[in-house]
Amino acid sequence: MAWGAVLTQWYVTAATAYCILLLALGQELDEPYTDADEDRLKSFWDTRVEVDPCCDVILGEPLEITVWFRTDGNFTESAALYVDLPRLTTGTLENLFNDSTDIGLGELDVSPSTLWRGAWEQGVYDEDSPYEGSRLLMVLKPGRTLDPDSDEDMFVRISKRNRISAFCGWAEDSVDFRLYTNSSDFGEAIIETSPRLGDGCRADCFERGVCDYCHEACHCHEGQGDKTFDIVDSGGWTRIDCADYVCPSGKSWAARPTTLEGRGRASLENHGLEECSGNGSCDRTDASCVCAPGFEGDACQRT
Repeated sequence: MAWGAVLTQWYVTAATAYCILLLALGQELDEPYTDADEDRLKSFWDTRVEVDPCCDVILGEPLEITVWFRTDGNFTESAALYVDLPRLTTGTLENLFNDSTDIGLGELDVSPSTLWRGAWEQGVYDEDSPYEGSRLLMVLKPGRTLDPDSDEDMFVRISKRNRISAFCGWAEDSVDFRLYTNSSDFGEAIIETSPRLGDGCRADCFERGVCDYCHEACHCHEGQGDKTFDIVDSGGWTRIDCADYVCPSGKSWAARPTTLEGRGRASLENHGLEECSGNGSCDRTDASCVCAPGFEGDACQRT
């Protein structure tokens, strides 16, 4: 009996130790991605995009596009460099909505041609985000490498002969341009510097909205005519550059009610919303209602 108890205790101890070992290994294997891992990744810096001619958008006008960068990583033969370049297209007015006009690897006119082979991957047209997936692919030629210790900026240049043009504009230093590789040793970099392309928005939406450079339209903040978040649609009387304020709204005294309550009397609770309750005018310089005689309140909602 005594030996049986000893053996039982030994098995329990061994099993416990084994479980602890598996748990420790599992914790090590499942260790979450940390900032230290990020620090180990090779990186890009001094990144910028240049386009020529700059800075108007003329669909079909070929652009020369140059991407500059520095890196601390070693690029060897067959290493691939990707550059996201949304809103750029090989399309023209005649084939604008065709899904793609790719340019195969080795067929893209690039420089330095002694170092790189290039390809163009055309994004799909979408009205909201035209050609969002367009990107440049560059592959080092056999026997060529990039020296991370070089004092010179590295670059790839796409010739105008490729007939790549801008479908629409973008903001200065757009965060949509990215640089990355096919190597897990490299991190992804947002290209730091790029020129403004296109007219953008008047007065940059007076800093009361966000400019959609592609569609040259302001998305105004709440209270500036935003069609989604403002209490009531002002009827299109606000300027599209976000310069005008939207006034407080109340139940419209003049609007037709949606239901009737008791003995045919209209209830104000069933009226729709209207700026200044329909009982005054909006001073769009300071978002205040100028009430008609006999009405008061921030939305002219009281008599």
